[in-house]
Amino acid sequence: MADSETGLPEVAKVLEGYPRYQIVKVLGSGTFGTVVLANDQERDGERIAVKLVEINDRVPKYVWREIENHRQLLKHPHIIEFYDVFKPVEGRVAISMEYADGGNLFQYVRKLRRLEEELARWLFQMLILAVDYCHRKGVVSRDIKLENILLKKSTFLPVVKLCDFGFSKNVNIHSIPRSKVGSLDYMAPEVVDARGRIEYDAKKSDVWSCGVVLYVMLTGMYPFEGGMRGAPQDKRKDDVIRRIRRIEYTVPNHVSMDARDLIEQCLTDSEHRISMAEIVQHPWFMKNFPEEARTMNATILADQEAAAAGEEPSGGSISYNWSLDPRRQRDIMDPEWYEPMIDEELKNDHDDGVDVLAADLKNQQIRGNPGNH
Repeated sequence: MADSETGLPEVAKVLEGYPRYQIVKVLGSGTFGTVVLANDQERDGERIAVKLVEINDRVPKYVWREIENHRQLLKHPHIIEFYDVFKPVEGRVAISMEYADGGNLFQYVRKLRRLEEELARWLFQMLILAVDYCHRKGVVSRDIKLENILLKKSTFLPVVKLCDFGFSKNVNIHSIPRSKVGSLDYMAPEVVDARGRIEYDAKKSDVWSCGVVLYVMLTGMYPFEGGMRGAPQDKRKDDVIRRIRRIEYTVPNHVSMDARDLIEQCLTDSEHRISMAEIVQHPWFMKNFPEEARTMNATILADQEAAAAGEEPSGGSISYNWSLDPRRQRDIMDPEWYEPMIDEELKNDHDDGVDVLAADLKNQQIRGNPGNH
C-alpha cells in the first residue's frame, strides 16, 4: 500500500480518544480498512502501525482469526509483532502492531526487477523460518504473498516480517481447510479446486505459495501468468487457473540448477510437494544458513513452552537474532549489486559503526557474482 495523506482527518477523529497514539500519516487503505503510522507514547514514542477495520454488528471472521492466531500464538523475530486490539469507536476495531519501515517484498522486487540469488536466498530463508514456526504452532497462513511479506531496514539488508493472518487457521482447533481463499497467483491446485467442498492440507498449500514467492523474486514474473498479460481480467484469470491446474510453467535459464530444483519441488502436486523440513535441508537453501538459524525455531518454541509453564526461558531466542548481525549480512553480499544499495541507504547515515562496515565492504572482494551460484 502506498503512503497517503488521504483520510488523515477521519482517522485522527477515530483515534482522538487514544492520545497515546500520535498519528503520523496514513500508510494505505484497502478492502478491509486503513493502516496508519503512529507514535506510541506508551512505548517511548516507538513508531507502530495501527490497522483500523470497519465492522458491523459483529467482528468479521477474518478479523477474529488475525486476533486469535496472531496475538495468542505467533511471537517470532520474522513475524510482525502484535501489540494490542481495541475498539476506538462504534463500528471500528483497531489493531496495533510492529511497524516495518522497508515496505513490502512486492515493492522491493518491482524496484529491482528481480533479485540476485544471494539476496533472494537471504529473504527466503527468513520467510521459511517464519512459516515453519507457524506450522509448528498449528497455524497455516493461506495467504502467503509478496504483499504480506514486510521488510524492516537493517544495516545492509532488509529483514523479513510476515504479516496478515486474516485467512489463517489453527489446524489444532479449527475445521479442516476446504475454502478457496488467498490470492489466485499464489494458490495451489488443490486450493483452486476446493470451493468449500474438498479438504486440503493447508501446510502443503503454504509451501506452494512460498515456491511462487521464490519464483517471483528470481524472475520478476508470476509463474502461471503465461502469455495473457494485458488481456481482459476474466480471460487472464481463466488462463492462470488452467495453468495452475496443469502445473504449467517454465523456469528461465538464468536461474541456477539448485534454485530451479527447489522451485520445482515446491510447485508440484501436493502428494510429491516438498515439506518444510525438507526445504531447510535443500542445498540451495542451506547456503549461508548458520547453525543458530537452523535451531532458532526449536529454541523459540522451547522458550515459549518454558514461559507458559512458569519456568525460566533461556532467553537465547529473544536476545539474539541471526539476521541482524551486520557482518553476516555483509558476508553474503556481492560488489556488483551491493554498492548501489549502500550508496542509497547509507548516504545520509553518519553512524560511525555503519560507516566503518560500509567502507569495509567497498574495500574488499566479497564472493563472486551471485548469478553464477
